[in-house]
Amino acid sequence: MLSVAYCGIEESGARAIFEFLIFSHSSLEDVNLTGNALGNKGIVTVFQGLAINKSLLKVALADNKWDDNE
Repeated sequence: MLSVAYCGIEESGARAIFEFLIFSHSSLEDVNLTGNALGNKGIVTVFQGLAINKSLLKVALADNKWDDNE
């Protein structure tokens, strides 16, 4: 499990998470990104990485200042 919950990650940090998700050759199955400030664009970037990653089973994204308005 990788937990970066409540670490103040903002939209600009979503690209680094994306890079980690697509290039990680580990058996990581659980990522907790709860309580950051990724916003709508950051969440979309993370989702793009999740679409490529084949090992993750669980991702927590609650409380990231995103909504369905975009």
